[in-house]
Amino acid sequence: MAADVRRLLDALELESVLLLGHSMGGKTAMTLALETPQRIQALVVADIAPVAYRHQSHQPLIKAMQGLDLAQVRSRAQASAALAAEIPSQTLRQFLLTNLDRSGDGYRWRIPLDTLADQLPQLESFPALDGSYDGPTLFIHGADSDYVTDAAQAAIQHHFPNSRLQAIPEAGHWLHAEQPQRFAEALRTFLAPFRD
Repeated sequence: MAADVRRLLDALELESVLLLGHSMGGKTAMTLALETPQRIQALVVADIAPVAYRHQSHQPLIKAMQGLDLAQVRSRAQASAALAAEIPSQTLRQFLLTNLDRSGDGYRWRIPLDTLADQLPQLESFPALDGSYDGPTLFIHGADSDYVTDAAQAAIQHHFPNSRLQAIPEAGHWLHAEQPQRFAEALRTFLAPFRD
């Protein structure tokens, strides 16, 4: 995925960018920064660290989405109600349902749930990369999330020595959906020096 982003930067003729990634996108952003640091002017990593994870939190979400009988779904509200027992957080359900597209007379998932379920161990890993990215980096995470732990902070400092951590109160892993204003304010503050 980092190679795909690099090819996109080449196609758009962008030499250096401000890059933000959440979760798996954060792993992609960190990998790109470690492999080609000259391409990244500044980096924002949302609720993930440069370590391998063995979380069980994504598997139940994917299973719940796979179990939704799309042939019976007539609206997003109905889909949300059907998922409520397995995904109690309305904010999280609404965020996940952004991946539900109307298709003809019904609905379909626009993400490959079977592939995600099958490849979850690979997606939870992080490549063994040497080196570091010395550019300005913000690791922003949900205060209620367990992705950026004390143990993970050693790996963050090793690979990203010019980084700082910021916790968003009352937010978990989906911090940008749970606390969008606080997330946006943290970004505005960090990115202010890069504005023209």
